[in-house]
Amino acid sequence: MKNLILNADDYGLTPGVSQGIRYAYHCGALSSTTAMMNLPGAALEVGIAKRDAPGLPIGVHLCLTEAGPVTPPGKIPSLVDSEGRFHPRVEFLKRLDTISPEEAGREFRAQIEALLEQDVSPDHIDSHHFVSYLAPAILEQTLALAAEYRCGIRPPIGCDGSVSDLFPGLPESVIAFLGRGADAMIHRSPVRTADRLYLTLYDKTATLKNLLRILDGLAEGWNEIMCHPGLADPALREISDYVEERGYELSLLTEVGLPGLLASRGIQLSGYAQLNA
Repeated sequence: MKNLILNADDYGLTPGVSQGIRYAYHCGALSSTTAMMNLPGAALEVGIAKRDAPGLPIGVHLCLTEAGPVTPPGKIPSLVDSEGRFHPRVEFLKRLDTISPEEAGREFRAQIEALLEQDVSPDHIDSHHFVSYLAPAILEQTLALAAEYRCGIRPPIGCDGSVSDLFPGLPESVIAFLGRGADAMIHRSPVRTADRLYLTLYDKTATLKNLLRILDGLAEGWNEIMCHPGLADPALREISDYVEERGYELSLLTEVGLPGLLASRGIQLSGYAQLNA
């Protein structure tokens, strides 16, 4: 069977992003979402999802490069700046060799527990800017947590594009690890992951043509498409340069009759809960 996990990243980033994700779910255009539980409004948005979209599976979008931590900053000094906030992605990469894996694991656990505090068990875990996959010791922490909380994890590499295409500036050592070591580590662990990850439904390639290409090319087994739908609200314009594009993704997913497109191709919209069953 061709199973498709269609996951919306960044739930809780802003109210508009969260609203757009819930709308896409109601349109039958999503399997799940992953929430940025370190953000101030994320818990509120998870509560709204429980009320307005009670069947929406929610995982954790582990974050080390946006806003501030859940853990008290003094307990994770390698992860934060002098104001107790996470370093932006570019600065994080510069500091990657000095990041404490134990501190990363401590913060990841806190973000997972923040979802559990909302009486929601994590459907699966992935990460903002792929931070949980960028170094062996950090991925080891991530896999241990996924095993402990009995949830799946997103694949570390794409089958139709690379993480380095999405996030320019990755060190060569990181690119090499993503290309070989990260995938091997996951498959040596008891943690379940999809067979393939599609990264290109993003930005200028978030088009109907590309969506149909992906769907027509899906193989048997478990496939995940990463997407970022949302409504472009004022809060998003203040913190992100990926704004109107989220609205384009939302329109694409909700206006093309996606349930029918999947059914006509024998594709089952599934989730990590089914993969872990």
